[in-house]
Amino acid sequence: LFRAGGKAVSDAGGQVFGLWTPLIGFASNRGIAITAWPDPEAADRQDDLLLDGMAELLDSDGERLVPTARPTLFRPPREPGIYAFRWFDLQAADWPEFLALSREAWPAFEQAFEAEILGFWRSLEVAEPLARVLLLTRYPSLEAWERSRHDFKTDAEKATAARFRRRRELTDTTLVVAMQLATDVASATRTIGSKPGA
Repeated sequence: LFRAGGKAVSDAGGQVFGLWTPLIGFASNRGIAITAWPDPEAADRQDDLLLDGMAELLDSDGERLVPTARPTLFRPPREPGIYAFRWFDLQAADWPEFLALSREAWPAFEQAFEAEILGFWRSLEVAEPLARVLLLTRYPSLEAWERSRHDFKTDAEKATAARFRRRRELTDTTLVVAMQLATDVASATRTIGSKPGA
C-alpha cells in the first residue's frame, strides 16, 4: 500500500482508499484494504496490484463493491479512531427500505456519537434474491462505539434507534469487526508480517 502496491494501483488508474489492521473480530495476521476503480471491469483486471511487493502475504480474497449513499466523494480516511466494518446480508427486495432507513438515521447518529459513516457499499458478488452490504463507520473510541449501541436520549436519537431496529428486522445476518487505520509502513507490516496467534 505504501510502496510498490499503492504506486501500481495509481499507475493503473485506481486509487487506494485505505488499509486497516485488526482490533476485534479478526485474526492478528489479517487486514482489510479498499481500492477504488472507475468501473468493475477495471477492478477485475487489476485486483492483485495492491499486493505487489508484499512477499510476506500468504493469502488474500477480494469482493467487488459499488458505493450507494456513501461515499459521495473519494476522500480516504485519515483520522484515528475505531473503524467498524459491518456486513449485512438481506433480501434484495428489502434493499430500498434498508437504504432509506440508513440514510434517515445517519445524521442524528453521527451527531450524537461523533461518528462518521465513511462507506455504504453493495456487493456485486451476491445475486438476487439476496443482497450483501458493507457499512464502514469511524468512531472516536471504543467507548463511543459501545454507547452507540444503546445510549439514545433525544427524540431524534430515539427515532434513529427505531430506524435501526427496523433495519435489524430486515437483516438475515450481520457481522462486524473493529479495525484501526494503518498510516505508515510499520503499522501495516505489523499485520501483514505477524504470525497466527501473535
